[in-house]
Amino acid sequence: MKVPPAPTVEAPSELAALQDRLGYQFANIELLRKALTHTSHANEAIDPRPESNERLEFLGDAALELIVADALYRAHSDVSEGELTAMRSAVVRLDTLGRVGLVLGIGDHILIGRGEEATGGRHRGTIIGRALEAIIGAIYLDGGVEAARGASMRVLADEMRRLDETRALKDDRSRLQEAAQSEFGLTPSYRMVAAVGPDHAKEFSVEVSIGEGIVGRGVGRTKQQASQRAAHDALGRWPPDVKVTRGR
Repeated sequence: MKVPPAPTVEAPSELAALQDRLGYQFANIELLRKALTHTSHANEAIDPRPESNERLEFLGDAALELIVADALYRAHSDVSEGELTAMRSAVVRLDTLGRVGLVLGIGDHILIGRGEEATGGRHRGTIIGRALEAIIGAIYLDGGVEAARGASMRVLADEMRRLDETRALKDDRSRLQEAAQSEFGLTPSYRMVAAVGPDHAKEFSVEVSIGEGIVGRGVGRTKQQASQRAAHDALGRWPPDVKVTRGR
């Protein structure tokens, strides 16, 4: 197998296009270079050995969690804690960030080791997603929290919009399942507790439970409608006011 040549450090002018796509111009371009330095490149480098982007990745991960949580909290005043947690996770998880980073062309600028290069690491979603986290961390250090917030919301705008569109299409049962799995690691269960009235006008009563606790009740003309209303009831009173044991 032919070993790729060692990657070279880009001049500031060569990073200009990436900064334009990020919507942020670095005062200290070395922070951006560090954010683009994968650990495999740092390990292969000869003295002076550069620092990898792992510490910036740690910082950027925390910054993204806060920035996205804040945006969701402000935009969705009617959404429960559990559902907000699931929504935040959908935006900041690594595969989402990897997809965003691919669109931004981050892979073209990453400094990566020969071994990773040979196995396609430059365009691997996990590496690109972590590099994007590191870039947000670098922006935070370079320009402060508002700069990091602005850049994050710009690059994640499509994901946030997609999240809203997806949420609008989901029913309450789906939302409750996401919230319950995110918060407790459990799947809600539904039980019909009553069916009253004549066949042509029967009314069903359903309870929904998480673990050992009943978290919502609903009544409807069909079992499905009653289940949806039970889920809606549970979401409206989230988090549950009963003791629920977290799943393993």
